[in-house]
Amino acid sequence: MRVQDQNAFPRLRENESDEMSLVVMFARELAAIGQAAVLLLHHMPKDSSTPRGPGVLHGDADTTMTVEGKGAKRRTIRLLKNRNGASDGTITFGIGIETVGRDEDGDAITAAIATEDAGTEVGTIALTRTESELRRLLVDLTTSEGQQLPLEFQDGSKGIAEKRWRDEFDNERLSTSSRKDSRDRAFRRAYKNLRIHGIVGARQGWVWLTD
Repeated sequence: MRVQDQNAFPRLRENESDEMSLVVMFARELAAIGQAAVLLLHHMPKDSSTPRGPGVLHGDADTTMTVEGKGAKRRTIRLLKNRNGASDGTITFGIGIETVGRDEDGDAITAAIATEDAGTEVGTIALTRTESELRRLLVDLTTSEGQQLPLEFQDGSKGIAEKRWRDEFDNERLSTSSRKDSRDRAFRRAYKNLRIHGIVGARQGWVWLTD
């Protein structure tokens, strides 16, 4: 059963920090009473890696993650923040259908279940031309001007500013469109897929290769 936002938190506006702070307080009270983890399911905006609305939902959470994928495709859980450990890992799983019982007419009662997925090795992932070129560009920039990242980002790795990567993508005309908005979309789409595949890590405006 899906609980709509307005039913879960009636009259609270998701773009108001004070009102979303009430959601956070309520979740923490539930966690304290039940001595259990409380998960909040929320939407992602199109062009951001944090939950929609004010930063309080992301800032006050102990852990935030995205679940990406739809239809018959595998799902990828990507950590965005983890106060108690590394935040650069990904978990993949599939969606299967399992018979859990029979109704009074003898028809099967089915449910969606998560199925184990060992993931795909980076070397076997089929990248588009734009994705391959964007990865190659990140390799070149990291080699020539990469900076040592903080240990909590990625242990022992170098990275570059995401804006630098984006600007060089445009400078090299890796998207041949004459429209800047189209080139921006091409970059965001390729960037998102590289993160889904676990090839690129990102945090606080920095990007790095994980493979």
